[in-house]
Amino acid sequence: MIMKNLIYIIVLACLFGCRSYNEGLKTLIFEKETSNSVEPHISHILLNVPEKYIIGDISQIYEMGDKIIVLQSDTRHCGAYIFNKSGQFVAKVGNCGRANGEYLSADFVTIDGDKIVIFDQSRGYALRYSSVDYSFIDRQKIFNTIFYAPFDDYNICDNSETDASKPFSEYQYVMTDKEFNPIKGYVEKFFISGYSSGPNVPMYTIDGEVRAYAQHNPIVYRFGSDGVSPIYKFQLEGLNFPNASYMQSISAGNKPYYKELKNSGYVSYYSIYESNNGIYLKVIANNNRYEGYYCKQSDKGLYCSKSDFWNDFTATTYCIGVIDDAFVFPVLIDELKEMDGYEERLSSEYDTVIRNAKSTDIVLILCKFKL
Repeated sequence: MIMKNLIYIIVLACLFGCRSYNEGLKTLIFEKETSNSVEPHISHILLNVPEKYIIGDISQIYEMGDKIIVLQSDTRHCGAYIFNKSGQFVAKVGNCGRANGEYLSADFVTIDGDKIVIFDQSRGYALRYSSVDYSFIDRQKIFNTIFYAPFDDYNICDNSETDASKPFSEYQYVMTDKEFNPIKGYVEKFFISGYSSGPNVPMYTIDGEVRAYAQHNPIVYRFGSDGVSPIYKFQLEGLNFPNASYMQSISAGNKPYYKELKNSGYVSYYSIYESNNGIYLKVIANNNRYEGYYCKQSDKGLYCSKSDFWNDFTATTYCIGVIDDAFVFPVLIDELKEMDGYEERLSSEYDTVIRNAKSTDIVLILCKFKL
């Protein structure tokens, strides 16, 4: 075991010791506007959900080749549902329960090689299924983590451990082997608290790199073959992120801090999704909701209130992922039809689609932006 760990350390030193830490850090500036000058190109996928399933709030969407994984974490109907990109239902992966191959909660999903991996955080397991026939393969005990991304022969895991006596508890990210045994920690935590108010999935893969960010810290880190380093820092005109000392003070003793933070004037929440063309940003500050976009080609970013960013029914939803380089926003048919005056929100393009959809169906709005 000692020799095995020594080999891991040597390999990791080669993988992650070759890059200057701050080399390539880019500050992304988002200017505040009172109206949205982003030009959206919008398409959609209508998910034909079988009536025996109820998919409510979608917590995550994951692109798997020509298929889409839709994850619902709601405990009554939790699970990973597979659709093709035409919206036809393919399969449900596993089931909610206590039997072999079942999960009590479905909190996170990813693809690892030829396997679909679902985290059951309530029992502390990663359940692995075939990405070909969706059959159950095995389950693996995980340490205190909620998210991970495969990287070569290792895993990059978000670290939720707050017990100072546990290895690597001071690090935000931990590299593990494929059995989730911790090997090495990276990036000291911005602050340490057992209370979390973070985004759904603060870790993703793009351009062959794992990228990750932590709530309240405006920096995105990259894990690539040439090292670990910060790649983006967000700067929003007129808004400030809280500093580490402030966060540590209001979260001391693991007390819930969000109520104080949201009334502090600082940014109290943010999440991002990145495509090859740009970055979609969601921010809450001063109890106000903002959304923004940074265009990589023009090197410009803007943000404005959510109601100003959207002027149609998309304003009622939220981003859940990226498909075919487009940002994805789900619209639940039954919830939309219950809204007062929803007909006035519909463009002619969606009027027929939504009126003819079953109440269990879901429309995925796919948006590509230009700025």
